[in-house]
Amino acid sequence: MKRNRFVLTRRARALGIVSLLLTASSAAQVPTPAEISRAGHVLRRCQHGAPLGDYGQVLPGGGNTQLANIFTYITTQTNPGGIVENAETTNLLGLYSMPTVVGASDPNHPLHPAQPGTWTIEDLADANIVRAVWSEAKLREVMTGFWQEHFTTNYWKLRGYFFKKFSSPPYNNTTLYPGLNPAALASQYAAYFEWKQNDKFRLHALGKFSDLLLASAQGEAMMIYLDTVDSEAPTANQNYAREFLELSTCGRVSPFLTATGWTLRFNYTFQDILTLSDVFSGWTLVDNATAP
Repeated sequence: MKRNRFVLTRRARALGIVSLLLTASSAAQVPTPAEISRAGHVLRRCQHGAPLGDYGQVLPGGGNTQLANIFTYITTQTNPGGIVENAETTNLLGLYSMPTVVGASDPNHPLHPAQPGTWTIEDLADANIVRAVWSEAKLREVMTGFWQEHFTTNYWKLRGYFFKKFSSPPYNNTTLYPGLNPAALASQYAAYFEWKQNDKFRLHALGKFSDLLLASAQGEAMMIYLDTVDSEAPTANQNYAREFLELSTCGRVSPFLTATGWTLRFNYTFQDILTLSDVFSGWTLVDNATAP
């Protein structure tokens, strides 16, 4: 009981400090603890953390109720195309060699790089942290991270694939490819394809699930990670089909109401796995692009 009182006291003190700071330079009405709590809840759901400077967007103010300001905030965040990025994010992202304009992974984009440069996976990770902390498109960054986890791939498997590729004919022919460094190229190509996947997830982060699913399925990172890149008839690789059905879309089972009560029903069969495996067989990498 004593511990609960301590937690409540600490929380009340924190709310009081936030309220004081929010109104220190303003004669506006002090927000109530409930309003501050509600504002924090919205911010923590829609962005990475709830810094003090963002509370004003979702508290009563400007002649609007808190609900009206929350609605405006969420409406703005769900339309990231209309958000102007701040100078801090733009300047920090400019330190990285990879394109940071959303949508540059599209081959028709004017900034699309046909080949990777001296990129590293650490650069991609750092750029994602910069966006998470500084970007004005806060909800898009939260959802980009969500989809990156949902359609997960593995940089090291990509790197291993390309190291083997660049260590084999014809790339190991020093006459045709003098000075070729398989390890360096493998790292660059693996980072390149992880960047392409990450950019597509950011582009479609608040869009249709079907677009995200297609971007993942056709992406080089997923093709290599779950082996559709080498899947051929008549014994198609089942790895991607199983993950597609169980983790990316249907799930293994769902609750189903019968005459005798609730039960669990399988959402797909083994034949579905075989059929989907056949559908995704025959895909491969052509230079740096995918093709059926």
